[in-house]
Amino acid sequence: MRVVAVTALSATLGVVTVVWGTRPLLCSLAASRARAQGLDFDAKRARIGWGVVRFGEASLSSASLPGVTASFDEIVVVPSFTFGVRRVEVHGGRVRLAGSLRELENELESFRPARPTSDGHAAAERVPVVVDGLDVVWDDPKTPGNDGHVWGARYRRSPDSHEALGADLARFAMNGTTVEVARPEVELSRVSKHRALDHVSATSLDATVDLDEVGALLASSSDGAAPGGAPTANAPETPRNRGPRWRAELRRGAETLASVLRSGANAVLQKAHVRVQSGADALNLGPADLVVARDDARVHVSFAPGTERVATPLRLQLDLPIGDGPVDVGLDGGPISLGLLGVKEGDLGLEDVDRAEVEATGKAQLAADGRSLSVSGRSRFVDVAVFQRKLAPEPVRDIQIGLSGELGLELDGSRIDLRNVTATLGRVMLETSGTLERGEDYSRGGFHVEAPLAACADILGSTPPALVPLLRGLEASGTFAFSGELGFDTRRPADTRVDWKIANGCRVTEVPEGLSPARFEKPWVRSVLDKNDEPTTIESGPGTSTWVALRDISPFMPTAILVCEDSRFFSHGGFDEKAIHDSIRDNLRAGKFVRGASTVSMQLAKNLYLGREKTLSRKLQEAVLTLLLEQSLTKEQILELYLNVIEFSPGVYGIGPAAAYYFHSDARDLSLAQALYLGSILPNPKHQHFGRDGAIHPAWGAYLQHLMQIAHKVRRIDDHELEVGLGETVQFGAPAQGDEIAPPGDVDPHDGDGDADVGPDYEPTAP
Repeated sequence: MRVVAVTALSATLGVVTVVWGTRPLLCSLAASRARAQGLDFDAKRARIGWGVVRFGEASLSSASLPGVTASFDEIVVVPSFTFGVRRVEVHGGRVRLAGSLRELENELESFRPARPTSDGHAAAERVPVVVDGLDVVWDDPKTPGNDGHVWGARYRRSPDSHEALGADLARFAMNGTTVEVARPEVELSRVSKHRALDHVSATSLDATVDLDEVGALLASSSDGAAPGGAPTANAPETPRNRGPRWRAELRRGAETLASVLRSGANAVLQKAHVRVQSGADALNLGPADLVVARDDARVHVSFAPGTERVATPLRLQLDLPIGDGPVDVGLDGGPISLGLLGVKEGDLGLEDVDRAEVEATGKAQLAADGRSLSVSGRSRFVDVAVFQRKLAPEPVRDIQIGLSGELGLELDGSRIDLRNVTATLGRVMLETSGTLERGEDYSRGGFHVEAPLAACADILGSTPPALVPLLRGLEASGTFAFSGELGFDTRRPADTRVDWKIANGCRVTEVPEGLSPARFEKPWVRSVLDKNDEPTTIESGPGTSTWVALRDISPFMPTAILVCEDSRFFSHGGFDEKAIHDSIRDNLRAGKFVRGASTVSMQLAKNLYLGREKTLSRKLQEAVLTLLLEQSLTKEQILELYLNVIEFSPGVYGIGPAAAYYFHSDARDLSLAQALYLGSILPNPKHQHFGRDGAIHPAWGAYLQHLMQIAHKVRRIDDHELEVGLGETVQFGAPAQGDEIAPPGDVDPHDGDGDADVGPDYEPTAP
């Protein structure tokens, strides 16, 4: 609106002429007066009315203002009797602004066409001006997506230099943020040589922030200017200068607000809405009271949804120093429902927003140099319902969750500090503290995580039912506690430290009939995917056509499972702590997920009870159901179930069908190499390793021989079995030949004391 006022003022100065004559003479005199002020003026029509001069289809431009061009439907000049101007009216037209806001501001600051008077004020500024019906269009050619449009812009200046600006509708988009204001009205008065804001109002204000676009703009920026044009010390956008650029932009915003808002004054705007979005997710807030105030040192911005509808609104306060200094953010209020905050059904997957409540108090501070951010506070959410497919396939309701603690963050990503961060879910608590540092070629950190002693019944009771739908009716006794330490430095991976203490005294005391492992002692029907990945059902269990009892399975098959899948199967209680330790270590070394720690018992729980979706719900239920299986079944029963339900190829489930499919053989007749092949493909049964002639690929054959050496090393096979196995030729569709067909007889899969007969740890790696 400031540009509109300047344009109108320039028009006033350029068309000061009161003569009786023809259009060429009128336009010539007006153009001459305009040139004296550095402006180019032209009009297609000019005529004299009763006490006025009217110019039609007029245009105004200047070489000193390359980013501003203006055309007007009509300019009306009311002359005075002293060859001056009593009043100027501009009706209809279009003003085009091109360039960044910084560039346009610099152009306007350097262009001052008005002649100073003895009291230091521009004489033209005392001329009353009326502007209406203007369309103002702005775009920044250097930054696509930065643009604006004002429809029905209007401006009025009274003889005492009081100014009023307004519009029917204004819309601006800049750096991933879009602001739309309906019927904005602004009143200004002059204080000394500066304008001061007296009043601001609007029917509504809607702002949308696209976090993806903001991030992309920051990442791609390389001109050394902060968003909106604020300069910084470093030229290209880098993680190192990102925070200072944000700080520079906030400083420029504070200075702009302070320039129009006198100390002690404030501006109040009701019905403000904010929408923050990222991809398909969005969060709406408002309507809210938006208040901007200032004192001698700082500008204060307050955003408070629900002020008129609840006694405890949630208020966000932003304090910006006018100049250098830290930026402070405060949040306080509640309890208040998410609906009264303006959150809409479906925002971030949230449901029943009128029922859910939040209360929070906290503060954040952006350092004066913009390089670090500190956050502290506490919050609590009650009766929250959310539908996120990464959580569960159904909406999760009745969530009671709290969060408190302190966070320190270097905005270049080099360091994160967590101090006394506590998360609660119902009556269950998790505490953590630690530090993560990142350099150009390394990461290092240290964390402590602790779950204080809690009753197992409370853990189940605090978990929202939709997260564990299969566990309804299951009851547990005992207590659980956890304490863990993690320390790592990617420059010294051998020094990675993962230590924990688990006090797991949980016991399942009540099991719904549908979950009872006893149901697997007789035939049952389960849902699987066929070879075309289509859902189907099959019958499993003792007495069915595909079931093979453990005693009728080649003893090489349990060996293959231990070597390929779970070396400590007979010694762990369902969860392999060393495998978890090694998984954490290897994933940290690689900087990504490269190794899991799933056990046979965990895989069996997943296959017996759960689907294939990758959700938090499935992992939680898998843990409890693994505990149930280990508590209810012997290791031999678990192994028998596992070998009969696991998928060996698309649509091929169980060891009996697998032996027939791959080798036209019975499960009891599988050779060492054949058993190891079947064990080796379990992580990815869709991928096969045979050529068109049915011969195994040489690389996979060598891998099987490597597995044989491991099996021999841990004393799962003897010298003769190793020798025979190394001489085997694995062929798709062909049974074992010669000595290969005679595996050891009825051999117990372990040595009788409940532990696998294994030696040193090993880590087989597929080619």
